[in-house]
Amino acid sequence: MTLDADSILKPDALSLVSKTFDDKNVVAASGVIQILQSFNLSQKKAKTTFKIKLLLRLQAIEYIKSCFCYKASLAKLESLLVISGAFGIFRKDILLDVGGFSHTIGEDLDLTLKIQFHIQDTNKKIVYVPEAICYTEGPETFKDLIKQRKRWQKSFIEALINFRKRLFKDTLTKPLPFFMIVDALVIGVLSSFIIVVFTILVIDNIMNNTLSNIALYFYIFISVHLTYNVVGLFIAYFYNVRYKGLDNIRIVTTIILDLVVYRIIILYTIIVGTISYFTEKNEWNKVDRSGHNYNVLKKD
Repeated sequence: MTLDADSILKPDALSLVSKTFDDKNVVAASGVIQILQSFNLSQKKAKTTFKIKLLLRLQAIEYIKSCFCYKASLAKLESLLVISGAFGIFRKDILLDVGGFSHTIGEDLDLTLKIQFHIQDTNKKIVYVPEAICYTEGPETFKDLIKQRKRWQKSFIEALINFRKRLFKDTLTKPLPFFMIVDALVIGVLSSFIIVVFTILVIDNIMNNTLSNIALYFYIFISVHLTYNVVGLFIAYFYNVRYKGLDNIRIVTTIILDLVVYRIIILYTIIVGTISYFTEKNEWNKVDRSGHNYNVLKKD
């Protein structure tokens, strides 16, 4: 098992993922990662809280969508792109078969892809366990968030280059290459650059008073992302990640800011991270940790 030093497991997480390995075809498993600061942890239970910094609330919503919607869906399609290094579980023999971790920017992404290609066309599988939760400390400043996301984006570009032959060869025939090329690369990366160009055109359209097309674009953008947020929170509720009282109001304001502010920040990190892979490849972009005592073992 891999576990980050700034992360802590929900008490039942290990027993839940262990059960999945009763199936001999399971070679690796991934748990759910959630923002540590958005929970008040004790020896018996974890209570959700949104009475935290805005940046942490934005990350908490993002992790909910990413884990309970996106990653869970990819796992169902046998196309999980990354078992997070914060909480990953592997059979020893599969690690030996693929040569273990490599010296790359994103060791967890690289390892997951090696395993996926190794077990391709077999009955072996990687599973996602949404009930097994790992709490990890989120960056508390925009500077550190940008550093983190730049590193993530650099690791994606590196993996894309390292596995290019397998990915581009099977893009239209295998689910994992399809999602990595079409979804992650085209929709996630290339479209980010296109959006910048589009923004310039939008400004030009505003100057020429052609507002109908602009309104249509923003209506589609807001509708898609709003639906994504609502679905993510609904699924999280099913897995007992629930909010009460004033936290519901904080969630609404956070979703609004996610649409109008946080998307721009993520767009920026994707573009800068992609470029910096070629200009600052060996820079790690280390994130400072808060050093807070979260009293994770306090008694109820």
